[in-house]
Amino acid sequence: MAYLELEDVPTQDDLDRLYVLLRSKLRLDEEEANEAQVFGRWVVAQCASPEPAISKLDKRLRKLDGPSAKKALGDIPGELPQLGPSDRQVDVRETIQNSFGT
Repeated sequence: MAYLELEDVPTQDDLDRLYVLLRSKLRLDEEEANEAQVFGRWVVAQCASPEPAISKLDKRLRKLDGPSAKKALGDIPGELPQLGPSDRQVDVRETIQNSFGT
């Protein structure tokens, strides 16, 4: 959710694409995918903007699960933007990949 919000408020198409990716890539059921989206919105709201939310989640995932967290997330961010990632999204993705050593 934070990745989507780096550029603007996500469109319904963006949210639908995220929902499908959560279900297929992370093998979440309908309820879990909906909860993941709600939780994502909550985290961004608590952090006041997407960048700190991404940073907090990145650190937390590395602490909790290390490299397997990166593997579990797969390439969801890369598959989200309909017209390709923005410069900010590319920078964030590279930072996260570097933090996981990939």
